[in-house]
Amino acid sequence: MSGEAIFQMERAKGASIGATIAGFFGGAWLTLGMASAGVPWGVAVMAVLPVFAVIAFLGAAVRRRLPNIDEAETPEKKQMMRAFGMVNVAQWLAIFGVANVLANLQLNAWIVPAIVLIVGAHFIPLARIFQAPQHLKTGIAMMLCAAIAVVLPTSIRDTVECVSAGVILWISAAAALRVAFRMVPRALASA
Repeated sequence: MSGEAIFQMERAKGASIGATIAGFFGGAWLTLGMASAGVPWGVAVMAVLPVFAVIAFLGAAVRRRLPNIDEAETPEKKQMMRAFGMVNVAQWLAIFGVANVLANLQLNAWIVPAIVLIVGAHFIPLARIFQAPQHLKTGIAMMLCAAIAVVLPTSIRDTVECVSAGVILWISAAAALRVAFRMVPRALASA
C-alpha cells in the first residue's frame, strides 16, 4: 500500500474521530447552555443526544469503510500524538487553574467565558499538529465567542456562551465528517 493511501486513510480516520469528539463536547456545551436557560437537564440531554448519535454513527461509518492496515507507528505519528496529548493536558490544567483563580476572586461570572476562550485557544496548535485548517477556524470562532462575553449581560452570558460553543463545535464536527467522507474514496483509490 502506498504512502499516499496510508496518509489518506489516517486523515479520514482522524477526521472521523475528531468529529465524534467535537460532537460529544458540542452536545455537552449545548446541554449546559439549555440548562442555564432553565431547560430541565433531562430534556436538554434528550434534545442533544440524537444529534450526537448521528455524528458518532457517521464517524463510525467512515472508519468501517476504511481497510485495516497494520502499519508500524512512525516516529512522526508518535511525535504528533505526544504533541496532541501535551496540548490537551495544558488545556485541562488551564481550565482548572483559571476556574479556581476566578472562583477565589469571586469572579464566577467569567468562568464560562474563560473556559470557552481556553478551549478555543487549544484548537490553534491542533490545526498545525494535524494539518487541519478547520481547527484554526473553530479556535478563532470560539475565542471570538468568548470575547463577546464582555458585552453580554451577566443574566444571559453563560447561556449564550455555552450554546454558541456547542453550535461551533457541531459545525466543526460536520466539517470534519465532510472531510472524512471525501477522503475515504481517495484513500481507497490510492490503495
